[in-house]
This record gives sequence, C-alpha cells and structure tokens, in this order.
Amino acid sequence: MAAGDQPPEQLIRRWLDEHGPATVGMGALAQSWRLESLEGADRREIAAALREAGVVVDPALETADAEDKLALRVADPAGDVAAAGEASPGPESHSVGSAAHMAVNPTEKGEPAKAAPKIELEPPPGLEPDAPERARRERSGQPGPPRELPLAMRLVPLALALMVLGSLGPWARDIFVTDYGIDRAGYVILAIALAAGLLLALHARRGRRSPLPLAAALLATAALVVLAADFRELVDDGLVSPAWGLYLAFAGSASLVALSMALLTGRR
Repeated sequence: MAAGDQPPEQLIRRWLDEHGPATVGMGALAQSWRLESLEGADRREIAAALREAGVVVDPALETADAEDKLALRVADPAGDVAAAGEASPGPESHSVGSAAHMAVNPTEKGEPAKAAPKIELEPPPGLEPDAPERARRERSGQPGPPRELPLAMRLVPLALALMVLGSLGPWARDIFVTDYGIDRAGYVILAIALAAGLLLALHARRGRRSPLPLAAALLATAALVVLAADFRELVDDGLVSPAWGLYLAFAGSASLVALSMALLTGRR
C-alpha cells in the first residue's frame, strides 16, 4: 500500500515514529481527516482511530477546547497502554493493548519477526518537522533561529542611500551657479526616504505580510512626482541643466517603489 493510501492515523503514527512528539492545533488535526472542523462524533471517531494506531493525544480529543494545542506522541507500551487498560477496559483498550503487545512480542505466535520496510512519508497536513522544537522554544521563551531577509529587503538600504545622496547632491547647474537638492525640494525627498525606511524596517521586524510596504511605495511615488516636477521646471527654464543629484534621487525613488511592491506581494 502506498503512503498516500494509508489512513490519516497511520500517517501520523509513522510521522511521530520518525520525528518524535509534535504539537498541533485542532484545525490542523481536522485537516488531516479532510474536515473543516471537529464535532463531537468526529472527535470520538478520530480519538478511537488514534488510540488504535498507538498515538496519545493530550489533552484528550473528546474534551479539548477548539483553541487548545494538542500534544501528539507515540504510546509507551509499559505506561500509557496499561493506564488506558485500567481506565477503560472496553474493546478499544483491548485493541490498543493487543497491538502494543504484538509490537513488543512479534514472534509470540511462532511467526518470524520481519523488518518493517522503511517508507519515506511526507508530513501529514498540519504537522511540520520542526513543530516539536518550535513548541519547546515557545514554552521556554527562547528566540528562534534568525530569519533570512528577502533579497528585496536587503536592497532597500541601497535605494534609500541613492535617495539621500541624490537629495544632497547638485540638482541644477549653469555657468556660474549650482543649485543643490537642499536648495530646492531635496528636503522633501529626505523626509520621504526617512519615513519609507522606517515603514520597511518595521515590516521586516514583524516578519510577516503587512500593508506597510504599500505605504512605502506610495511615499516613493510621491517622491517621483516631486522630482519629475522639478526636472520639468529646469528643462523649461532653458538656462540651467539638471545635474546628477536629481537623476540619482530619481533612480533611488523608482527603485524603492519596485522593491516595496516586491515585498508587498511576497516575492523574494
């Protein structure tokens, strides 16, 4: 039987055998059975199936709240099975005890023990390989491993540097006089660069999707409008020519728009 044809409880049992205990939510467990939610009858049926597979659920699935985190682990034949037999000596406990007893004594009926074939399984829906380690970190308050910043986020400082350098550099030049960005609308570009940088830094610190990159993109677009208006004024004047600072600020602002949109859509 292929791994995909296995019942969900068997997939979960095999996953726990390979990766160890896991902590999942009620919704993740329902997804493993292709259910939207777990009602009373579903809970009893799934709890019985997990017990048959030798999986211990804590707290008990029948009494757990919808917001509870469920700790899944493989039953200990010497402890959990005996306790289950004392608590409920019905047919379900007998099945779990028999299955665990046969797992410990595979040759009791004279049949030679066979090495179980190793099957590579994908984790069931809702279970992740690092779930136990992540749960341990959450309980102990330890920080997780540092996240790798997307490429777009690593390029944001370069775009901001172009905006700042361009706003401080020369914007207009004639034979006798040179106008710098601060002499014109460069201070507006500086303020926009600072505000957009703070928004994107906050977005990176959160580590998840947020509308902050959209706000940064709108600010950078406003910078492009200011720069385009200044450029047109210089061209219409005819006596002065735009200088490299204006072009540099324009390139930085356009880059910031593109990078902010990439962060907004989740592209790396």
